[in-house]
Amino acid sequence: MSEKIEHVGLWAERLPYSYNIPEKVFAEAWQKENELDSCTRPILNSLMNKMKSDFMQITQRDALVAATVIQWLGSNVGNCFVKECHKKIELHFKEPNNA
Repeated sequence: MSEKIEHVGLWAERLPYSYNIPEKVFAEAWQKENELDSCTRPILNSLMNKMKSDFMQITQRDALVAATVIQWLGSNVGNCFVKECHKKIELHFKEPNNA
C-alpha cells in the first residue's frame, strides 16, 4: 500500500499569517481539489495522466512541486503574474480578428 500523498507546498509555514490570505486560499483550494473522493479524480492525477485510462503514479515530489506553484500564485508576485496573463487574454479578445 502506498503512503498518502500530501498536497502541501514548500512554503506552507507562511499560510497562518494574515497578510498571506490569498496564498492560503489558493493552497487550501488545491488541497481540497486533490483529496481522494469516490466521485472525482484528484486534479494532479488528471494533469499528470492524459487519458482516464492512463495511470502514472503521483509521487510526493510531484505533489510538493505542484502545491508550491499553486501557493505561489496566491502570493503578491504570483498574483501579479496571473493578472498580467488575464490582461493579455483580454487584449487578445479585444482585437477584431480574435473575437
